[in-house]
This record gives sequence, structure tokens and C-alpha cells, in this order.
Amino acid sequence: MSKQYLAKVSLKINVKVGGRNTVLVDALSRHILLVSNRPTIIFGADVTHPHPGEDSSPSIAAVVVSQDWPEFTKYAGLVCAQAHRRELIQDLLKQWQDPVRGTLTRGMIEYCI
Repeated sequence: MSKQYLAKVSLKINVKVGGRNTVLVDALSRHILLVSNRPTIIFGADVTHPHPGEDSSPSIAAVVVSQDWPEFTKYAGLVCAQAHRRELIQDLLKQWQDPVRGTLTRGMIEYCI
């Protein structure tokens, strides 16, 4: 095994046991304006589509959410399949009426937080 291979495996193990491989120095010193001054969550979202000519495979939507303000080095993520070639994330946030509890809001964002 090469040193490079062992280094990559070590980084993956470190993250899986709760460690951090990188930390943004500006975040630690709280020099990121509008983000460092108050607790903040950073969201990321994207949709990936099947290759051209593929007419039946679903698109894949993903959402990630930062979990460790102010360092922003740990993220939770959620991935789900959705309608073929749909660009908007259909399960990002859903509302429906529950006869007992009233209006409920759920979706990918809630499950990441």
C-alpha cells in the first residue's frame, strides 16, 4: 500500500469517528462577516440528472446542512430520487393538513437539521 492510499483512508476514518480534517481559519477567528457573529446554518442543494438519452431513470436530489457553527466542517446530508429530469427539488419542503395537528411542514430540510 502506498503512503497516499493510507493517508486517504486515515482521513476517512478520522471523519467517521467525529474528527475534523480541515477547519477554515477565518471561521475559527470569527472573521466571516454576517456568518460568524451569530449562529448560522449553511445549506447546499443540487439535483443530478441521468445522462442524455436515458428516458426512465429518476433525477437525484441532495441537501446538505452545516452542523457545527462557527467552524462549518461537519455536515448532515440527505439524498432522494425524484421525477425524471425535474430540476426543482420536489421534497425540499412540503405542507399538508393533518385533521388533529393542523398544518404540518416537513421535507428534506427538516430531516437534515
